[in-house]
Amino acid sequence: MNAISKKSKEILYNFLNGNYTLKDIEPFLFESKEIESNFDYNDYIDLLSLNFNINANRYNAITLIEKNINMKEYETWRINRIFNNIIEKGDNYPDSIELLYDLYCKGYYFLEKLGLNYGLVLSYPKEHNFNKNIAELSKKEQKNLSDKLYPEIITEVEFIKNLITTNKIILTGKLNENNYYMYIDNMNEEERERVQFYENKKKKENRFWNFLRKLIKIN
Repeated sequence: MNAISKKSKEILYNFLNGNYTLKDIEPFLFESKEIESNFDYNDYIDLLSLNFNINANRYNAITLIEKNINMKEYETWRINRIFNNIIEKGDNYPDSIELLYDLYCKGYYFLEKLGLNYGLVLSYPKEHNFNKNIAELSKKEQKNLSDKLYPEIITEVEFIKNLITTNKIILTGKLNENNYYMYIDNMNEEERERVQFYENKKKKENRFWNFLRKLIKIN
């Protein structure tokens, strides 16, 4: 995949991410010499043999493309895209925030704090008595709820993003036998505690009780 240009990778990645339809990338696949020379020959022929007018063939196209790209690189691109959308308040950024909880539940446990402290908050907001999913709210309501999470959420997202950039967290682009995302954890103890929701909650409670004990002793 190293011989494929960044522009071509972006097209493939956006297709895998659901931003392009099968029909959208048909001209690119037929015209790209990069794809022809870098993909396995049989996979390349199978890919071009698909009926691009039938969207059900999308799964087959995804399977063939994933076999011929660096999935670790794609997954890093995908997660950073979500992070950047949150930081920059891009299109449908409330959806990106809520997605943090889904990613945490599917194996990205380094998103524990982000998923539980921010993503879950939007899934069934307490402002609506936990009866409405964020998808049932208007865009304005979604934005108002999401904006309450700023600027703190930016700090936490940038912290995780830096861990990925520095290889403290390495995304593999692979799933385990339970279809959970796999990653390599190179974090130190302090970094690992920073991304944990319950650990941080416990520390705050301990600080409170220690402070209370000091007050009792003083009095």
